[in-house]
Amino acid sequence: PLDTIVLFTLKHKKDHPIDSIRLEGDGKYKIFKGNRFEWQSERLRTGNTKISLTAYFNGKKEKIYPKIKFFSNINPTRYTYELVKSYPHNEKSYTQGLFFANDYLYESTGHRGSSSIGKYDLTTGEIIQVVNLDNNYFGEGATSWEKTIFQITWESQIAFAYDKELNRTRTFNYSGEGWGLATWGDTLVMSDGSENIYFLNPKDFSQIDRLQVYNQTSKIDFLNELEVIGNDLYANVYTTKSDEIVIVDLLTGRVKGIIDL
Repeated sequence: PLDTIVLFTLKHKKDHPIDSIRLEGDGKYKIFKGNRFEWQSERLRTGNTKISLTAYFNGKKEKIYPKIKFFSNINPTRYTYELVKSYPHNEKSYTQGLFFANDYLYESTGHRGSSSIGKYDLTTGEIIQVVNLDNNYFGEGATSWEKTIFQITWESQIAFAYDKELNRTRTFNYSGEGWGLATWGDTLVMSDGSENIYFLNPKDFSQIDRLQVYNQTSKIDFLNELEVIGNDLYANVYTTKSDEIVIVDLLTGRVKGIIDL
């Protein structure tokens, strides 16, 4: 679990006495005397933790990279739902991303040859404006930041930027697949179908950080369409076996809630 205190005991393969151990991680280091010490992660994030241990003995040193994976230490709250109201929607649209801006619903759709991003009146379903993507792009998640709308694509590793009138203003490159996209303050949050959530700079789509999503027993992959409320990420789990939205703490990666749809 995430708050576990880990006990390390190092032994040299030739039984040389270890004088001290240097632990490095997250840009910091600590020195421990002898061959045993207790350690607790200061970063408090689920998933794989990158640290290195350097053992000093007989005036020499050797470095190892232990594999440590933290799971969530909280039991997710389970929610159901209540249908409040329904609105008209084009049943042929394979919805990939939704968000509201200036009282309009913006929707990104995906399918090769019929991907688009559109602006709609929610109550009537009226099409205000639609922009179609070239046939070689499969549209995915979309979000807005300041005066810019972003739309990612599935396998092309290309993101498009638009103004609020859906005029394309710029394209960006990124690595991997694009699934879901949302905004967290001045940061874009993107999923790629795995347990990984990527934090991106909206000015150039460069990666700022990465978060791994875990519950108490396993990673949660197939994270797809994303929304952010406060410091919580709501992520649709895109599989045929699941009708769930997970609520993820963006500060730690822990699944704190599950909405069963």
